[in-house]
Amino acid sequence: MSLYQKFAQIYAKGQYPDFSLHFSSLLPNICQKYGIPEKGKLLDVACGEGTFAIQAALQGWSVVGMDQSEEMLNLARQQSAQAGVSTKFEKIDMRELDRCDEFDLSTCLFDAVNYMLEEIDLKLTFSGVNRALKPNGWFIFDMNTIYGLSNRWSAQSNSVPIDTEDLIAFHRPIFDFEKQLATMHITGFIRQNKYWERIDEIHQEKGYPIGSIKYLLEETGFEVVDILGSIESGTPPKVDSGRVWFIARKSHPTECH
Repeated sequence: MSLYQKFAQIYAKGQYPDFSLHFSSLLPNICQKYGIPEKGKLLDVACGEGTFAIQAALQGWSVVGMDQSEEMLNLARQQSAQAGVSTKFEKIDMRELDRCDEFDLSTCLFDAVNYMLEEIDLKLTFSGVNRALKPNGWFIFDMNTIYGLSNRWSAQSNSVPIDTEDLIAFHRPIFDFEKQLATMHITGFIRQNKYWERIDEIHQEKGYPIGSIKYLLEETGFEVVDILGSIESGTPPKVDSGRVWFIARKSHPTECH
């Protein structure tokens, strides 16, 4: 089973979209700080259920959201219609982006890039984003650090991040130190009238050294403008930072197909 099929319902109704809501509230100040255009065309890679894409559209951006989950995209389209914005949503794997010189800014949020389990997958993703950006376009994304996956994910052992009258979700994480690979077993229950439907998914994220990510960005035509451990305070990563943010600008074009 591919990711985010029936689990998309739990994801959208749980606390997960709060991450995107929070980042959208920070975006105007981030743009002002780094000289990023505050309006224009925005590509939201791995857009999920569309929370950030819709908020960006409400801020005046012309947004295209891309995701490989049709279930997530259906939720995004519904929410976009309810919000009264004309956000476009397309089904595509982030390793297969095929746009060219089109966007002023690209985002990829909530550690979606960690789902790329091999360096070649990261490189394909970064190259595709580079192609999609206009000259001097910007790329903002976050990733879980190795510390975050090995320690903070493990701290969620047998946790219950969602527990409502209609939804329940359990997390059971495992970390492979040799492979730097985190595996999260998620079991969810959705109330269907008198009965509960059980959903099981396995999510895997790979931890990468910060230096390796920076190298791949530069190799795919980006200048790394800043690396942050906290997007709120704008401070650099620490040894125990669970998440790292990259703010990069297109410096050299990747050849379009």
